[in-house]
Amino acid sequence: MNQSILNTPFFLALFIFGSFICDLSAQEKEQQSFKTIFDHTKQLHISGFGGPIVEFSTIANDFAVSSGGGGGVIVNNIFIGAYGIGLSTNHYSDVCYVHPASSSSIPYNYSNDRINFGHGGFWIGGSFKPQEALHLSLSSKLGWGNISFYDNNVQNQNLYIVHLYKINYENRLVATA
Repeated sequence: MNQSILNTPFFLALFIFGSFICDLSAQEKEQQSFKTIFDHTKQLHISGFGGPIVEFSTIANDFAVSSGGGGGVIVNNIFIGAYGIGLSTNHYSDVCYVHPASSSSIPYNYSNDRINFGHGGFWIGGSFKPQEALHLSLSSKLGWGNISFYDNNVQNQNLYIVHLYKINYENRLVATA
């Protein structure tokens, strides 16, 4: 039996096994140098929030309360959502107003009219180091709404755009499981 070593089953098995190891080694090197835009090693955490909003301010030098609601989707530490809010208290004032679309520039005088307004739109923000007991959060609301003056059940309304910035310092009192 004059059989060449290259034709033996042992050599064939050794050759296949060696090729398989080289292939795995080449794939491992490729994965180490492969870069992505988003870091896939971080765990993606998606949650949400929603609830009432109550704000306090002054209108015509009187204490005012606005109420509404908002909510959003939180992806890791960034959120995007929507909000809506309107004036809850009644306020009366004399208002002198020139409508921007008026060609005559004659002011309208509203005497002892009830003032009402509301706005809603998009809400975006985020938290910095939310795992800490005290942490900073920033948010911005960009929306639109209207302001209305009521005189003897006649409504005069004007549209406006709202952009609000908010800086919060949040705290966590208890840990959740």
